[in-house]
Amino acid sequence: MTAKPEQENWDDLISRVYDVALDPARYEELLDSWEDSVWVRRSPHFAAKDVVSDPGVHEHFLRAERVMERLNDAQPVAATGSVLAELDDVAAIAFDAGLRIAEVNPLGQNLLAVNKGDGLNRLPVKNEDIDVLQKQIEAMLPDRDAPHAIFRVRSPTDGGFLVLHLRRTNGPDRGPLVVAVCSAINWPDGFAAVLREAFNLTSAEVEVVRLLLNCQSTSEIAAARGRSLGTIRFQIKTILAKTQTHGQVELVRLILSMMDITKLTTDHLAPPTTIGGSGALKALQIHTIYDADDRRLDYLIIGDPNGRPILYMPTEFAYLRWPASAEAAAVRRGIKAIAPIRGGYGLSDPPPMDVVYHEQVARDLIAVLDAEGATRVPVLSISDDFWLTIEVENMRPGTLSAIIATAGGLPYLNRAQVERMHRWHRFVQAAARYSPKLLPHLIKMGMNLIRRSGKQSFIELTYASSAADADTLKDPEVMEALLVGTELSMTDNFKSHEIFSRHTIFEQEPWLIDAVHSLKGRVPVHFLSGLQDPAMPEETLKEHFVEFDWIDFRTYPDAGQLLFFKHWRDALDAIQKYI
Repeated sequence: MTAKPEQENWDDLISRVYDVALDPARYEELLDSWEDSVWVRRSPHFAAKDVVSDPGVHEHFLRAERVMERLNDAQPVAATGSVLAELDDVAAIAFDAGLRIAEVNPLGQNLLAVNKGDGLNRLPVKNEDIDVLQKQIEAMLPDRDAPHAIFRVRSPTDGGFLVLHLRRTNGPDRGPLVVAVCSAINWPDGFAAVLREAFNLTSAEVEVVRLLLNCQSTSEIAAARGRSLGTIRFQIKTILAKTQTHGQVELVRLILSMMDITKLTTDHLAPPTTIGGSGALKALQIHTIYDADDRRLDYLIIGDPNGRPILYMPTEFAYLRWPASAEAAAVRRGIKAIAPIRGGYGLSDPPPMDVVYHEQVARDLIAVLDAEGATRVPVLSISDDFWLTIEVENMRPGTLSAIIATAGGLPYLNRAQVERMHRWHRFVQAAARYSPKLLPHLIKMGMNLIRRSGKQSFIELTYASSAADADTLKDPEVMEALLVGTELSMTDNFKSHEIFSRHTIFEQEPWLIDAVHSLKGRVPVHFLSGLQDPAMPEETLKEHFVEFDWIDFRTYPDAGQLLFFKHWRDALDAIQKYI
């Protein structure tokens, strides 16, 4: 590539960062610009060094990230041409600047009996509710930063009440819209306890709140409760004081907001209990333990729950599931694969920032093994994930009976080995080595590409440089395993970019070469390596044959990084010798 003047390189990089924030499909252009501006500043001695010392560059990344997040909030489904495309499980409508219904989904049509093109006044609610809604929508439409609003209206079906969650967004080619998501007022399970704990309300006061939410008058509440009107008025006054609200309208709004948060917590953000179950892969239960610091640690059991244990390390991408045939074979073979969900993925708590990353991960692995009564296990790993188990063996010698590394990665010995990698892999590794402060932002932008283009497209793009990997992805069982297995990592519901970045920065530690060598004579290590691995090409692999001549290498001409998903039978054969 032709070198550019230094300032021109920086200007181009910053420009590309904003381009990607606006259009994630241009992420590959950012990779090229990054190499021009950062990769050329790498140390000739391959030393890890942050070459991005200008704080202004980091500030541009932060600004671009804020632009990206705001755009995601404003245009959640722009790619589909419909602002309601993702709202298929709730009743939803969208109002345009003319206060007409620009879109309505099927559930909205059924619940509200309205159609596209109808005016706001066609909503089957009280006239006073229409007036309030009109003023609110008119205020939100011109304001790009309008906060969400919540309203309670009379239900058209059963005389109960609905909650309308109003949100300002941009419609495709139609200007600003206000989306209204409709949900019935249902007192969530455990909500009374939430109110008691949050505001120190008594049980009687909570019941008064519930009746107020259902539009009961003071006299109606008194009659329902068998109390005097004065008692109910005093209780309402006490409730307003405890909740620091200044009237019943503000109180109801506060309770609706809390109810919304509670529903999100219990319905949408509740800890998932299983992974898979919608296709060939059976649902696997997520097991949970807590360490001495009360950190949550989750894990799966693949195969026979009563079988002989192995430790499965699913790489930093968290490929937590195997092809359905492989998981069935594990059951038949009596293999119990313990698959930790690394801290920071899903709801496993990340390692604290003030601890040594690999040491905390090792303690987490030991805690999971102990929970399953596994005192001595072989390791089955993908890529370089076995590096984290070295510290397990150091902390508790004799824990590992062997390591079977599929598409095994080894510490890079020189700069040439990184330069040989495919640019996607080179980009991530070199960014961790030479611009670690920027890496989380770069990874988050990559996660945004997944959100916009879809996980399958991203996976196909990631492995496109390897003909063997591209061929492996054609197997429906493999693609299912990757899509299902990354439910807790390749998603914008969790902050997986943070732990992915910490792990990748850890991979740059210079002492890792000696750490791998420390296994010699202590733990048998077997590598199943693909000759079409874009991260570990054949020339690099040959250099590792020399450096790590005590490792048992077995090569596969027809495989790349996805070797395990193609040759899982060989991997299970190899590990079964040590269990």
